[in-house]
Amino acid sequence: MSDEAVEPGVAADAGGVPDPHLLGPGLLPTPFTAEEIRVASGTGKTIRLLVELPDGQRFERVNRFVDVDAEGATLEQWRLDAAGGVGEVSSERVTWRELQEHAAFPAENAATSRGPLDLVLSGERRVLDCLLYEVRHSDGLQVTGSGSRSPTRACRSATRSRRLPVWRARP
Repeated sequence: MSDEAVEPGVAADAGGVPDPHLLGPGLLPTPFTAEEIRVASGTGKTIRLLVELPDGQRFERVNRFVDVDAEGATLEQWRLDAAGGVGEVSSERVTWRELQEHAAFPAENAATSRGPLDLVLSGERRVLDCLLYEVRHSDGLQVTGSGSRSPTRACRSATRSRRLPVWRARP
């Protein structure tokens, strides 16, 4: 493969093969590729998140993958009320690439490092060694981490900011 075959601005290895973690020029590598997310997200995979808003409001959001295929899945999302009741369910088709793009941060406003991320999982506080993405926004610093290098644990993340919600994974 020649250099001309590589997408402009996307890093490639010595053989000219593009790095699937790099989605475009000026972006940091994502922790997982679209393919790794696909493999880890079978039909019925459910991710529960505790959302803590800056004003103190808390609720759980549930994401579930259905109708999974090679290109993507239907993502169902809903909130749980205080009694555990299911709120309105939204449903949309997403591609594995679109999910990967959620972690494609501009290099000029972001940096990566390894470090601890304090999470509450199943009601238990845990500190995990994570790949951290620190993204500077006009309203504060967002720190997002992946709880391991495995895409099956891609949901083990949290965000800290003065004005942005805090997302904590629930198994």
